[in-house]
Amino acid sequence: ASHPPEGINSIFVSIFLQRTKTYCRRPIRNSSRLNGLVEKVILNVLKAFTGRRNTFVNVSWWTSATPYPMVLLLIYQIETDLPFLSAGLQCLALVAFLMAGAFLGRLVNDRFDMGSDEMAGKENLYLSSNKTRLDGLILLCTLVILLVWLPWSKNIALSLSIGLLAPVLALVYSHKNIRCKEKGFLSVLIDSAYAFVLPSAMILVSFEIDSFIAIGGLLFLWLYGMPNMLFHHFLDLEHDTKSGTRTFGRSYPAFSKTVMVAISTILIALMAVALVYGTIDVLAYRIPFFVVLVMLIVFEWSTFQRPSEPYLLFLHITWFAARHLFLLFFACYAISEEAYLQVACVVIFYGHLFLPPIQALMKKSFYSIEAFVPKVRRFAFLTLSYLVNHTIYWIFRLFGVDLKVLNTSALGYLRSHLKGLKKRDA
Repeated sequence: ASHPPEGINSIFVSIFLQRTKTYCRRPIRNSSRLNGLVEKVILNVLKAFTGRRNTFVNVSWWTSATPYPMVLLLIYQIETDLPFLSAGLQCLALVAFLMAGAFLGRLVNDRFDMGSDEMAGKENLYLSSNKTRLDGLILLCTLVILLVWLPWSKNIALSLSIGLLAPVLALVYSHKNIRCKEKGFLSVLIDSAYAFVLPSAMILVSFEIDSFIAIGGLLFLWLYGMPNMLFHHFLDLEHDTKSGTRTFGRSYPAFSKTVMVAISTILIALMAVALVYGTIDVLAYRIPFFVVLVMLIVFEWSTFQRPSEPYLLFLHITWFAARHLFLLFFACYAISEEAYLQVACVVIFYGHLFLPPIQALMKKSFYSIEAFVPKVRRFAFLTLSYLVNHTIYWIFRLFGVDLKVLNTSALGYLRSHLKGLKKRDA
């Protein structure tokens, strides 16, 4: 009992190494698979409201459209040194606002697309759920959008006006008597404004942020959302063809791809300029920022499957730069300002974007260490052996014995010397 075969520390180390090995050997998920904690929470909330598990096939819109109003709110909190409780409540209010906006758009679109979706065999909530209940959810989402910011709004009338734009844009886009969804490029402009501009605009008007950079940011987001909306036209191309829906992407596929490449090129150039300016003028932790950025770029380049069409590559570069670079830049800025609540919000809401490259780095580091350990052991053994042997050799030299000349080891010399002493005594 006093000499266990394995000490407590050894047991803990063994368990840790085994868990690390198991984790590192898991397959790395591609960063385009957005399965973060927040998205699982969103799916569970929507399931509770609708009684259906697959309310959304995916909720990748959370990563596509929500980082920008979230970061805008967090910057405002840092600049105004907002108390912890109020800042946390604002973040929760924004999550409710964003969920309500996404669900409202989906519900209104499904309500007026029942015929075309049934014809195309596309999933539609109104074809498989209680219609009265879903209409009630439309009203509830509208109320959340209108009222959730009122406790903090510095301009209630303007906040209500921006909030009313959400149901208005949703109706204008989907209503059968207006149907801007099939009005050429106007559908792209409205869809981009609803998904990308409206949430950030609500933050700006509620807190009366009217700087030139903020207004320019809204224009950037409007432009940024257009290729995303065109891409969705291509994703829905099969269903739209079956139902006879004439979206801009279906009507002008080649021109749509050209527009996507052109807008993406402009966005990439703008982000490059903003990165240089922000790094020089704002960022304090430049080296950690660029180290992590290089790690992200290497991971994306090594895991990204080269697309068959150029517009997909431009889209991927734009998405990567806008999401990862934007969030990483803000995280470094927030750390320099010691705004740890805001850093925690970024980690909780968008940390899954950075998990795959971190896991890849851990995996590569672990296997490198695992392969390097035997070499280190051998090197240590040879070094220790060399030091011990030479120490013994020079100790014998102090007593006038040169083991090299005698061509024997210390043990061999002692044995022969002891034998000589025994013979002499005999």
